[in-house]
Amino acid sequence: RRSLRSDSSAPVNNESSTERSALQWVKVRIWLEFGASDKYVKKALKLRGLDDAALKVHANYRYYDYFTKKALEYRLYKQLQRDVSTFAIWKELRFRDVTKAVQLQSIVNTMEFKFYERYVQAFHKRVKADYNAMRDPTGVIVARGATEAEMTARTLILVNSRMDEAYAQALLGMTKPGRPGMLLKGKQLEDHVDYEYLQLFQKAKKELNGKQLRWKDVGDFIEKMWPSP
Repeated sequence: RRSLRSDSSAPVNNESSTERSALQWVKVRIWLEFGASDKYVKKALKLRGLDDAALKVHANYRYYDYFTKKALEYRLYKQLQRDVSTFAIWKELRFRDVTKAVQLQSIVNTMEFKFYERYVQAFHKRVKADYNAMRDPTGVIVARGATEAEMTARTLILVNSRMDEAYAQALLGMTKPGRPGMLLKGKQLEDHVDYEYLQLFQKAKKELNGKQLRWKDVGDFIEKMWPSP
C-alpha cells in the first residue's frame, strides 16, 4: 500500500513541475509582447547579480536565453507592422556611425546586422506584395539621409535575394514622384540621386552570377565593385 501511495504521488509532482514550466514560458511570451527590459526580466527570473558562469547554470537561464534571442526580433517585426524604414532600423541597431560602404566589413558578422538583414528581407517582401496587388506601399521606401553604408548593404541584400531588377529599382526608390509603381527611365533614372546603387545591383548580380555573396567577403567585394580612386 505504501508503494502504491508513493507511486500515485509522483505524477502529481511531475504535473506541478510541468505546469510551472508552462507558466514561465507564458510569462516570457508576455514579456516579449510588451517589450519588457532586460533588467526587468533578470529580476523576475531571480538572475540579477549573477556572473556569467552562475547565470548559465541557473534553472531559469533557459527562459532568459530564449528571451534575449527573441526580444530584438520581436521589436523589429513590430516595427515592420508600423512600416518603419530600413534606415531607421539601421540607426536603432547602433549603426549610425557606420556611414561608408567600406565599414560594412566591421559589422556584417554581428547579431545586429543579421537582424537588419532579416528586417530588410521582410520589408522588401511586404512592399513587393503591395506592388503585385497594385497597391501603393504605405511605408517610406527609401529614407532621405540614408547613408552609403546602409544603401550598399540593402542593395547587396537585394542581390542575395535574387530580386528582379525592376523590383530592385522600385525598392531602391527610383520611381516617379507620387507614383511609386512607375519606374523612372532614361535620363530621369540616370539623374536620380541613388542611381549608383542600381548600377551596383547590376554589377554585383552579374559578378555573382546567381551565387550568394558571403558577407565575410564583403570588404573585398565592395572594393571590386567600387575600386578606390
